[in-house]
Amino acid sequence: MGRGRPREFDEEHALDAAIGVFWSKGYDLTSIADLADATGLGPSSLYNAFGCKEAIFEKAMERYVTKYGRAFREQLNERGPIVEVLVAALHASAESLANPESPGGCAVACSASANPGAAGEITAEKRRLVEEMVFTRIIQAIDRGEARPDADARGAAMLVTALLSGMSQKSRDGGMIEDLHTISAAAEASLGALLS
Repeated sequence: MGRGRPREFDEEHALDAAIGVFWSKGYDLTSIADLADATGLGPSSLYNAFGCKEAIFEKAMERYVTKYGRAFREQLNERGPIVEVLVAALHASAESLANPESPGGCAVACSASANPGAAGEITAEKRRLVEEMVFTRIIQAIDRGEARPDADARGAAMLVTALLSGMSQKSRDGGMIEDLHTISAAAEASLGALLS
């Protein structure tokens, strides 16, 4: 018996299209038909390539974090005084959140399910991963002497993730890039109190 036809589509392009739908409509209001229309794939091809709607959502959110979180991660990995590093990472996120080619805000936050099911768990896990990434970077800074030894690493990591969520909502509500940069700059005093 012959092998099935090889995939004839760009998986990243399909996931980018799925991100756009989830980002605009949210998980709960997105249907397989919406995803099929956006990706140009038939429902059966979607299922064959990615699995159920939940699996498509999970893969789309992984792609989103990889693609749109790059500038934040790059800034976070810079050496230097940790408060400056964290504020620079927030400024990098401001640029991404205010991208005029996107629906506004963060796809993870905007597509979160109102239901506490799997989609809500997926988005909560993505937010936890960001918090852990920030926490780990702060611990590195403490170890390198870039933050005081008794710095509140967990508190600062929670603050950064809360600011990212707030900036996302501000962007979604029509906030301008300047507003997001103002929030980022204002974080310096609070982060300094926790870390310097």
